[in-house]
Amino acid sequence: MPPGTPVSGSVRRDIDAPGLAAFAAALVVREVFTRHSLEEIEVQFAHGLVTRHSVVYPVFQLLYSPLVRDPQAVTMHVNGVLGSLAVLALYVFVRRRVGSRTAAFVCAMFFATQPVVVRFMPTDGPYALLLAAWFAGLALLSAPAVDARGLVLGAALLAVAATCRIEGLFFLVASVLLLDVPRLIAAARREPSAAVLAVVVMAALGAAHAYAMLSQHSAGPTPLSVLVPPLDWFREDALWPVAYDPPLFTAFMLAGAIAGLFRRSRLGLLAYAAMLVVVTPVVHSASTTISLHRLVPACALQSIAAGIGAWTLGTLIPVRSRWTAVLPGAAAALWILVQNHAELTRPYVFTEEYEMARSHVANASADDCGLLTFNRVPGADVDIHDFRQILPELNVIDCLSDDCTSALGAGGCFYYFRSAACYFHPDGVPPACAAGRRPAGCLSEPSATFERSVTLEPIEVRTIALWDTFPDRRASYPDRAEVGLFRVRRRT
Repeated sequence: MPPGTPVSGSVRRDIDAPGLAAFAAALVVREVFTRHSLEEIEVQFAHGLVTRHSVVYPVFQLLYSPLVRDPQAVTMHVNGVLGSLAVLALYVFVRRRVGSRTAAFVCAMFFATQPVVVRFMPTDGPYALLLAAWFAGLALLSAPAVDARGLVLGAALLAVAATCRIEGLFFLVASVLLLDVPRLIAAARREPSAAVLAVVVMAALGAAHAYAMLSQHSAGPTPLSVLVPPLDWFREDALWPVAYDPPLFTAFMLAGAIAGLFRRSRLGLLAYAAMLVVVTPVVHSASTTISLHRLVPACALQSIAAGIGAWTLGTLIPVRSRWTAVLPGAAAALWILVQNHAELTRPYVFTEEYEMARSHVANASADDCGLLTFNRVPGADVDIHDFRQILPELNVIDCLSDDCTSALGAGGCFYYFRSAACYFHPDGVPPACAAGRRPAGCLSEPSATFERSVTLEPIEVRTIALWDTFPDRRASYPDRAEVGLFRVRRRT
């Protein structure tokens, strides 16, 4: 290939080897370094055709769930691999839009190591499917000459991405900013039948998504009004998002946006503008671990802007080889990974609880055993909402709404899970707990009363840092607590 020849054509092995290298790096990060865990306290493993946020994602899970022994463990690995494929798709998209393998490689490396993105790839959540479909769709629709198949498949993939989350319409708006719209209009004029089919596919998926989701959110605990944020929150999170980004990453991201004002390639600025659109319905999500996952799509777009910024600075290096342009960005991406490695393995409360429950009782039978919990506090997101989502084979009884002592009187095999909710004090932590009393002495009154009435045989107990997971609820939680799984029987 002669020097200076554009590399924005179809995917070829010789052209896209850098993308494969970024994919390999992402796969190692997501499958080796990152802890596979729950996304949040509302578990996303599919047990039916609809969840609170999507129809597409549970249907995707149900395609392979009957074929494997442990669908929950497999889902985390599937998402780890899909999240790595999203890196390759992003590489192809950037290469086609900018016409530079070096720029695409730097963007892909930032995407492969961005801490928020990486943290939520191998989880139960939909973000791996969302990002893989989104960037694959953008790549197809950014081809030099979009054909009929590219129009339909690209539109379908954008629709899949948009229907993975309730706020998916914002992803479509952001896509308009990222794509070469005149080129798409020209493709639609060349292939009018394919263009009509593409619109029909998007409309059909969107209608099914809206029908399933609006009924759940119109009367749910999270109303649709949250999609319109307060202006001060938007200004705080969108214009200077250092609260959840490494400072070096933020500096490159702003450099990429500024570079778009002066260079022929506007992608850094367009990605920053698209990020503002995507972050609009989820601002202030960095304030707690429970909502941090909502920022994954915004952080993915920030990776493009940061990559363009680092690549632009790299092109200023006075060396003949064009691959020296990747050095600042690649070094920064690796440094960000090293600097944030602890974040990728942090044992959040709900991850600890999930691991204990699954490792000890996942194979128990509902005909033989039950699980007693205090995991749902009305009006407060303080624990895994429902252990039936992670142990669907068991008869799970919530002791806050049912009489667990009477249930034990019927005999049989019972487990008891002392979870974070057992330490939640809605009126404030007792002074003795705040002063450093041993964790087991800080139980809430309903939990303490129940434990005094039964005999507990420990299976596994862990001391966890509640404030690390619930920093906004320090007044209601002790700093540390002993959560655990027990065999339980009624005291005679």
